[in-house]
Amino acid sequence: MMFTLTSQYALRAMLQLAQAGSDERLTSQEIATRAEIPPKYLSVILGNLAHAGLLDSLRGAAGGYRLVRDPHDISLFSIVQRFEPRFGDSRRCPFGNRECGDGNPCPIHHEYKAVVNKEKEFLEARTLADTSAQMTGD
Repeated sequence: MMFTLTSQYALRAMLQLAQAGSDERLTSQEIATRAEIPPKYLSVILGNLAHAGLLDSLRGAAGGYRLVRDPHDISLFSIVQRFEPRFGDSRRCPFGNRECGDGNPCPIHHEYKAVVNKEKEFLEARTLADTSAQMTGD
């Protein structure tokens, strides 16, 4: 399973927030430092995750980011789907189709779609809480 760098950063940021707990807000700088993510890149990712309803943000001295839902209710798929083109309805095709999809399939479209669906199932079955617990040894 290969993720874009943006997806990797989104997962790392969300793990930091899950480990912080529901009562603590983390600033983007704290997340960037803890997860080793370039701050400017992270701000775009956090904005996207907030727009998707996974985070909320508060400006000001007591501000920062926190998860909107319990980490047990956030699948890994819900985080990466925004940043992974292969999970869209159509995708760029290595065989030259402008849009590769069910209506305009390339030679490997149906087999590749099955692989992507398995990957999606895997990511939907794993939550942020599960992953966080495995990383911290809980």
